[in-house]
Amino acid sequence: MRGTRWRIGAAKFVKPVRPGETLTLEHESRPNGSIRFRIASAGHPVAHGVLVPAIVPAEPHDAQAAAVPAGPRASGAQWADAPERGSATLLRIMIFLSLRLGRPVARGLLHLIAAYFFAFAPGARRGARAYLHRALGREPSATDRYRQVYAFASTILDRLYLMHERHDLFAISIEGEELMHATVARGSGAFLLGAHLGSFEIMSAVGRRRPGLRVAMAMYERNASRVAAFFRAANRVSAPEIIALGQLEAMLRIRDCLDEGKFVGCSPTAPSRMPRRRS
Repeated sequence: MRGTRWRIGAAKFVKPVRPGETLTLEHESRPNGSIRFRIASAGHPVAHGVLVPAIVPAEPHDAQAAAVPAGPRASGAQWADAPERGSATLLRIMIFLSLRLGRPVARGLLHLIAAYFFAFAPGARRGARAYLHRALGREPSATDRYRQVYAFASTILDRLYLMHERHDLFAISIEGEELMHATVARGSGAFLLGAHLGSFEIMSAVGRRRPGLRVAMAMYERNASRVAAFFRAANRVSAPEIIALGQLEAMLRIRDCLDEGKFVGCSPTAPSRMPRRRS
């Protein structure tokens, strides 16, 4: 496979690494053409994931082909402009049932909602299919695509329980917790980076469980403002501070939070909507 260009299809980081640590890399080829890799430090796993071949656009064979303009390329921030879907009445009903009947029953009801969006959200379905094709290194099946929709819906449901401080429903573990305590003891602020693989409320729940650790969430929530507003209204006491990205004031508020010794949770994959200023 010499000369093949590779990119990360999926990765999970399980342990923080300090400067100067020696890392070992192991890899093995898989039948579908991808490569599974593992990174360890002193025998302890640090990260693992999958490499898939990078898709390189073919060179045009003649001048006529080269003159044909490329089709429009979807922006990485296009999801932020997608309108929020769903009924406010049904959302209120789902919140009521989830809090009254419990998480197992609510997760069962969630299959109905996930099935609806799987069937009637073609744009999201195409995006999920393209992502899973890159992540799995193969054409995703209908089961793969439905499981992704259901997993996404499950993280939204879990936000409700976390905001109601139902931490007993979850097994929350922290890798590198001593680094967080040391930062809090110094009175320094820091960033908590997510990767759209879970829920911002997990970060906020960590802050509420540990005295002295205050967490603010910097997020782009315009395309989910209705859900966020309903969840915050359901329990205003536990609702974290939200710094709405997409405006100049957000950067100033993030700076203030860090100066105050707060942790700021954000996602490095969030789209940039900052207005440009000319001097």
